[in-house]
Amino acid sequence: MIRDNRIDKLVSQVATEFNVSEKEIEDIVDAEGYFIRKTIQAIPYKEMSLEEYRNTKKNFNLPGLCKLYTSERGFININKLGE
Repeated sequence: MIRDNRIDKLVSQVATEFNVSEKEIEDIVDAEGYFIRKTIQAIPYKEMSLEEYRNTKKNFNLPGLCKLYTSERGFININKLGE
């Protein structure tokens, strides 16, 4: 995890408040990104038809932060690169 001193202080405060290790706090924070990365990597985009792509869940909403998604245009471009 790349971070600055402000994040180090927050991690330390939360770890102290909840009586857990800083590593556990880091793992909790990283878990959401890890899940999204593994889920996206498991989707066989190059083997899908456009119709299959359209019926696949490909959005991840991170409340208060952002919404991550793969676009249809990106899907088409990925499949062109494989040809």
